[in-house]
Amino acid sequence: MVLVEDATEALGAAYRGQPVGSFGLTAAFSLNPEAIITAGSGGLVATSDEDTCRWLRLFTDRGIVRDFRQHVRREGPWHYEVQELGYDYRPTEIQGALGLAQFKRLDRLLERRREIAARYNEAFGCLPHVETPHSLPDTEPSWNLYVLRLKLELLRADRREIFLALMAEKINAGVHHLPVYLHPLYGWLGDPTVCTLHQGPPCPKAQAAYKRLITLPLYPKMSDADVDDVIAAVQRVLTHFAR
Repeated sequence: MVLVEDATEALGAAYRGQPVGSFGLTAAFSLNPEAIITAGSGGLVATSDEDTCRWLRLFTDRGIVRDFRQHVRREGPWHYEVQELGYDYRPTEIQGALGLAQFKRLDRLLERRREIAARYNEAFGCLPHVETPHSLPDTEPSWNLYVLRLKLELLRADRREIFLALMAEKINAGVHHLPVYLHPLYGWLGDPTVCTLHQGPPCPKAQAAYKRLITLPLYPKMSDADVDDVIAAVQRVLTHFAR
């Protein structure tokens, strides 16, 4: 059995002291603008297996082999050849430089994220209207996102109203993520075994949870004053809408 880790939003997280991304044959990480570090877009794949690494290089570089030692034909020092079906998935040199520069500061970036998450947990943990995220035993999250779960039964507003109220307070809140089967693609597939929206929710717990989730700003460049503003705004909005 081969383990491929989807570590997209978990760079810097750990389980039982071992970094997430080091358990499987390969691991994928995101480098999009909302990720722990960013190269503007795209991502990276990590592996310690040489054969897998060679295939990944081929797959992401149009199947081209430039190392003459691996050539089937020996035309000359200018020669390169296509040995696999590949795609042009290479990042630019600028993206690579941007990502590598941030890797050098990864420990500091993670430390700041954890500081902000701890402040949020302390501030919101005593509010009766929300549930704060918590870490499971033997885990150390990287806090790519900070998501509150609203206790709607204790509020006079739904998630949309709470969201708009926070926006009015100039807090750039978000919502992550729409259950995947609710995206139009799955409806367009037309396969009733894949998507049965007209028959009721196929994943009722996922949809019920989604209606309660709201994401708060969390990024390393936030100042303590920024964090104070978010905390104060959330407390004002929830107090205003409390039953």
